[in-house]
Amino acid sequence: MEKRQEILYLSQEDVIKTDISMAEVVGLMETCHREKGLGYTIMPPKPGLMVNPPADTANTMPGYFKRLGILGMKFVGGYEDNYKVGLPHIFATVILNDPETGCPVCILDGNWVTAYRTGATSGLSCKYLANPDSSILSIIGCGLQGRTNLHAIMNTMPDIRTVCCYDVVEAAVDKYIYEMNPYFPKQEFIKMRNPKDAVAQADILVTCAFGRRDLYESDGGVVQKGWLKKGCTIAAVDILQYFYQDVLNTEIDYYTTDDSDQFQFISERAMYKTIPFSPVEMSQIILGKEKGRESRDQTIFCANVGLGLADVILAYKVYERATEKGIGIMLKR
Repeated sequence: MEKRQEILYLSQEDVIKTDISMAEVVGLMETCHREKGLGYTIMPPKPGLMVNPPADTANTMPGYFKRLGILGMKFVGGYEDNYKVGLPHIFATVILNDPETGCPVCILDGNWVTAYRTGATSGLSCKYLANPDSSILSIIGCGLQGRTNLHAIMNTMPDIRTVCCYDVVEAAVDKYIYEMNPYFPKQEFIKMRNPKDAVAQADILVTCAFGRRDLYESDGGVVQKGWLKKGCTIAAVDILQYFYQDVLNTEIDYYTTDDSDQFQFISERAMYKTIPFSPVEMSQIILGKEKGRESRDQTIFCANVGLGLADVILAYKVYERATEKGIGIMLKR
């Protein structure tokens, strides 16, 4: 019997209509890491094009889940100056394929997928690595990633009582608090006047400072020695860029990442800072093969670089939900 060669197209509006919750996304990220840690996935380090080094990039991010039968790839570009023409920093598209034939079955907008899986990965890291009674969350960078990281961490860390918010654009902080506070009315949202105060108070620190070329220099950074609270868990969405090199060298007790090979690959090609010892892979912590946090005072740095596997497994859930609900447009090859 011949298989149909139709492709479901899902716009960003269609993707949002599938109404997948952050709790579902966090659960999918845990499944993703478990499958990866058990060896049931294939994912090469993402090939990247430094279109306009160091800040403007384009990456292909393939992934295959052997047991789950999920195959696909995301193509994503990140451009520093997009805001000047009213465009988001990130543009992404995901293609899902039938693993038996290679035939594409779905093309969908990848911006929502990227934002939610990134936030959910931070939430998952905090679930396994943060002190369970962490009560102060600081968000540096009040854009889209600041929003999805907040939703995810609030999902996995229920004792958060205070959210400290900082951005170089003051109006962005005001808008962030106005939009986020209704989702979490029991939490106190505090507008911070400078990054030092936001960092110093944090039990959990999220940094999302994309698109600043000065932070990519080897001597660049914002967070200085002596700012971090002992026992802080850092979800560095911008990886190493927000921290001065001497902080990375002397004030972090434990590094983790979502993929060791990819972290090394990117470090050699696109980073201008280093860490003093190899990061532990999150999948191994989730599976209990590595210890993770061993004391309350341990300062832990989560340098997740982004998995094509994470994009593909979430995109497949979107595809399933859209099919169930009759969302999207069918295209013929």
